[in-house]
Amino acid sequence: MYDEIKKRYAEDKIIILGYSLGSGLASHLASTSNAKLLILQAPYYSINDTGRYVVNRSSHPLHMALRPVPISLLNKYNFDNGKYIQQCKMPVVVIHGDADKLVYYGSSLKLKELFKPGDKLITLEGYGHNNFVANVDYQIEMAKLLTN
Repeated sequence: MYDEIKKRYAEDKIIILGYSLGSGLASHLASTSNAKLLILQAPYYSINDTGRYVVNRSSHPLHMALRPVPISLLNKYNFDNGKYIQQCKMPVVVIHGDADKLVYYGSSLKLKELFKPGDKLITLEGYGHNNFVANVDYQIEMAKLLTN
């Protein structure tokens, strides 16, 4: 799909965006491209990290679903945002609600530790995992990102 988009647009005009589970696919693609910008919304640090976090918290909404999943399976499909963002040449913007109950906000704090100069974490105060587009702070930040 990305190759088809490149036929219509110069790479320095392309913004790659990934949300939640899709953040790993987006960061993987961005790590091998020359896109203008990578935006990750409610990203996990890595599937393995998130799996360990969920399994150790019985109150997590995904606890019962992930508890029987073997760690070897998590390792096999470990889309690793932490690894991929370090390989990105373009700026990386992470947007995450600090009240996210599905993908813990600490994931984004871990990613922030790997940022290069120019990368940015935008925290949506008191916001959860879903419906970012309804958040006024999100709308303002996205308008800034998309008009630069």
